[in-house]
Amino acid sequence: MKKNITFFLAILFTLASGTKVFAQTSFSIMYQAEGTTPKPSIKVTAEYDITTCYLTTPPSSCVSGPLLSISKYISNGQTALYVSTSPNPLESYTIHKLSVGWSVVDPVNHLVYKREYTFNREQISDLSITGELSVNLGNDIIRLKRSTTVSPNVVYTVVLNKNP
Repeated sequence: MKKNITFFLAILFTLASGTKVFAQTSFSIMYQAEGTTPKPSIKVTAEYDITTCYLTTPPSSCVSGPLLSISKYISNGQTALYVSTSPNPLESYTIHKLSVGWSVVDPVNHLVYKREYTFNREQISDLSITGELSVNLGNDIIRLKRSTTVSPNVVYTVVLNKNP
């Protein structure tokens, strides 16, 4: 019985250590404008929480922190860091929403109005499978891409384009 428990704990610790290598512990967002009249910058608001796991003698537990919200303006071709890698090896994050906002000038009356699109948790989670999500918003097309990387930092790219 004692050998079984020791073996089970050894496997559990190995799995926890191994999965940490592939866990996402930080993320950045890059903005890429396409088309004839690219938007010079966008505002991206990320809502996320950070989960910390504690590996102790049974029971081990994971605790999620409060929902955090950070807004940053990102210029075309630039990348903004939202969550930096933690020194705690058992900390990871979950993104709940990414809201992207930009300004549009009406070509007829030259009024400026705001556009915004929010990617929800399910859409962001699906990116780990599909790699890219494209949404047609009438005059604009917005795409969210997830880069494949071996480091713990994941880069999401927001691509904004005028609909032809």
